[in-house]
Formats: sequence, C-alpha cells, structure tokens
Amino acid sequence: MCDVFRDKEHLVYLFDFEDYRAFIHHQIEHHKTIRGYRTRLATAAGCRLSYLSQVLNSHVQLTPDQAAGLCQFWSFEPERTDYFLALVHLDRASTPALKAVLLRQMREQQERHRENVRRASQTVVLPLEQAALYHASWHRMAVHALVSIQAYRTAQAIAQRLRLSAGETQTYLLELERMSLVIREGELWRSSDASTMTPAASPLSNATHTNWRLVAIERLARRVPQDLHYTSVIALSRKDLLQVRRRGVEFINQVTLEVEQSLNEECVCLLLDLFTV
Repeated sequence: MCDVFRDKEHLVYLFDFEDYRAFIHHQIEHHKTIRGYRTRLATAAGCRLSYLSQVLNSHVQLTPDQAAGLCQFWSFEPERTDYFLALVHLDRASTPALKAVLLRQMREQQERHRENVRRASQTVVLPLEQAALYHASWHRMAVHALVSIQAYRTAQAIAQRLRLSAGETQTYLLELERMSLVIREGELWRSSDASTMTPAASPLSNATHTNWRLVAIERLARRVPQDLHYTSVIALSRKDLLQVRRRGVEFINQVTLEVEQSLNEECVCLLLDLFTV
C-alpha cells in the first residue's frame, strides 16, 4: 500500500522544512485528490484520525513511534527518516539546552543532504582561474548550454545564435574544452555532460546572477514577444513569505528534475528573484 503513495520527486523537499507539522500539511495538500489520505496517515501512525487532527492543529505532539510509522508509509530511506524524526524530537524538546543540541544536529543533517545531492550530480569543480573565466561573462555559459543541442554543434551556428563573431565563438569553445566542459569531434562540438559547481556564497556566483540579469534587461528593451517578464512588489505576512519562498524552492527543484529528462531542443535562461524590500 505504501508504494501507491510513493512520490520521490515531491519528498525531496523534506529538507526544506523545519517544522514536521508543516511538512505533514504539505503532504496532505499534495495528495488532496487521493480519497481518505488523512485516514491512511493516521493508520500508518497507529492513531485515530481525531488524534492526528489534534497534532496538526494544536500543541499535541506525535510520538517517535508514530513518526516512524509515517516515515515507513512515505517509503523514506534512512536519511529522510532520521531528519523527520529529528524534527519531531526538536518540537518535543522541553529545555533550551536540548533544543540547541537537536537544532545543531538538524542543521548537520541538512548540510549532509545538500552535500550528497551535489555529489550525486556530475559536476566539475573548476580551478579558481578557470572558474573566474567561466563566470566573467554570460557567453561561455550560453555556449556551454548550446552545444548540447543538435542544431548548435558548430561554431558557426553558435555564433549566429548568440550574435558573436566566429573568432569569439571559437575562443569560448577552446576555453570550455580546456575546462573539460565540451568535447571536439572534428568540426563539431558536444557537451561533456558535466556541469560546474559554484558555492552560493562565492563572488563568482554573484557575477553570474548579475550578468544574466543584464541580459534580461537587454531583452526587456527589445520587447521579444515570446519572452516572459514578471515583477511584483507585494505586502504579506512573514508566515506567508516563508511559504512563498518554499514554493519557489520546490519549483526550482521540480524544474531541475524535469530538465534532466527533457530533450535538448532549446536554450533558455530562467531567472527567479524573491527578496524583501
């Protein structure tokens, strides 16, 4: 029965939650089209539906045994089971000292998960000099993406698409070749299927965000019909702000999973910004 509700793509977001009740609410909302889903959760936890409702809407807590039952129902592997149980223990803790210990352990689990995700993907960690060159402008990243598309495996096709000279395009391709990001096959080029990894706190990451937003500004001036630009300044509660941010993270993760299975037919730039003013 558990396998019916197994949803690996959705459960990957567990590590974005720091409140186990919020995650259960999230799961219920995600499975709202499944009749009797709440009842099945209560059965898996070994409690009555009324008790589960109290857990979700009051100070009543899940027990570790009940939490373990839910983890089994969701088909969690050990990593996610440990994290969900850590959330339950954290909420049940009654002293600041214990809460501090459990919070530290939870942060360590989050970081281990992020590290495992990074290692699972095929990445190239560039030496500092090459990394600085790669992020110096948006062109190298665009060339890197385009060579994965069959129609853009020649320097001439890439140059026409990006409005570059033949010399500039060839230079970028040779630089990417030295970085092991593209492979030359006679007159053709292809991606090595490797991606680069740059820490979010790195100044190089800031440069990339800035460069592509400058491209977006240029596209705004050109008023390209098929482009989509959206800007909104809104007022909302701090609670809803956290929810909006979480949905943004979910969207990014979902797009990443879908792109991995998608055919390489078009090269696009996706920008998503959310910040307090």
